[in-house]
Amino acid sequence: DGMTAKALRLALDVLPVRTVRPRGAVFGLYSYYMKNDSKAKLLADFRDMADHGMTTTFMFNPWIRIPVEKDAAGRAQIVWGEGNRLEDIFETFREAGFTEPLYLIAPDALFKAAERHGGACGTAEFASAYRDLWAQVLAEKTRRGWPEIVVAPYDEGYPYPFTPERFRLTRILGGLLRDAGIPIALHALNHPTADGARFEKEFYPWADSILLTWCHPPVTVSEAYRGFPNWAAWRARTRADGKKALFYNIDCTGVHPEAMRFGYGVALWNRQADGIMDWHYNESQRDGGYGISRVQGSAVLNFTYSPMGEYRGGPSIGWEATREGVKDYTLLHTLRVLTDRAANSPDAAVRDLGARAAREIGEFTGRVTFDTIDTTSALTLPARWERERWDDSGARVLGGEFKIPNALAIGDYDLLRRRVCDYIMQLQDRVGG
Repeated sequence: DGMTAKALRLALDVLPVRTVRPRGAVFGLYSYYMKNDSKAKLLADFRDMADHGMTTTFMFNPWIRIPVEKDAAGRAQIVWGEGNRLEDIFETFREAGFTEPLYLIAPDALFKAAERHGGACGTAEFASAYRDLWAQVLAEKTRRGWPEIVVAPYDEGYPYPFTPERFRLTRILGGLLRDAGIPIALHALNHPTADGARFEKEFYPWADSILLTWCHPPVTVSEAYRGFPNWAAWRARTRADGKKALFYNIDCTGVHPEAMRFGYGVALWNRQADGIMDWHYNESQRDGGYGISRVQGSAVLNFTYSPMGEYRGGPSIGWEATREGVKDYTLLHTLRVLTDRAANSPDAAVRDLGARAAREIGEFTGRVTFDTIDTTSALTLPARWERERWDDSGARVLGGEFKIPNALAIGDYDLLRRRVCDYIMQLQDRVGG
């Protein structure tokens, strides 16, 4: 087209750093298995997630097809084999190499089958059928070596907000899942309403994984929360109780790179939470392209985009920044392992080096502020950008980058990484392992 070709020269530093995997860290995205998707596409999606540092996914498919038939004895029986899409999820999750349990928003098919073959939710007949269906899932999981699972009885929006129905369903379904020995995940226990506080008080003992909305206390503030003086005190309680504290939805679009790198990296490390889940990996675009609206509801909430029209599809820059965040976290974890070893070294010079590394990096990450992050900037809604202008026709044009107000400059992320890597290279061959 008459364009002149240009060459760009890139120089890369490949550092001889040996990282230590942060076992138990939950890095994930919500994901779908749409009715027109193939098992091959699901596997490709899972592999892409694993390649970007994800250790699990939160599979959001309340409508997923799980065939259930009544056997001769009148028992509701799950039919395994081709056409059972829960089976596809288990198989591809294992094949993709995820290292943490599969998070699953309970499939509505099991709920409906329990009502169809048992009775209305809340009856003894429903409880018997629902409990038995999950027992079949667990038996098949054991027989075939499928991964462990954590189950949410429903998504945060079904029902939402904290209506009596939400309390009722949590009591019924949560109790039955507990009876079956299945770990439970509950959303938005930190919702800042009186009913949210009541919900947390009642169901905190049941929750194995607590998903904290990023924009609400205690995540992005440091003052008192639920009777605890600060985040650290609340976090100490969850650790003592053996519960996972997970953030979710630091970015509601998947397109703001700093927010994603921060959330999956330095923010998670600073707060010492157990992981993060963001919304969400991929679905068909609702507006036919990559337009970002002021209205959250019409945003394209994807990290990867399917081909559509003139658009080729592919990853958002936020998705690539998510990978960088996981790498930041992994490097910080690796250095922590090495400085802990250095503290026990018989060599005084190694002990001093480890102490200096821990102090300097701790001061760097300790600069992060959370009480400066307001609700809107925490969610990084679509219209939040560094600058915007209007062209001659009156159309709004977004430019620059969204800067989350966390006391870090954009360049600080790479500066921190380089310092961490320098210390790792100085320590890794001197402390063993």
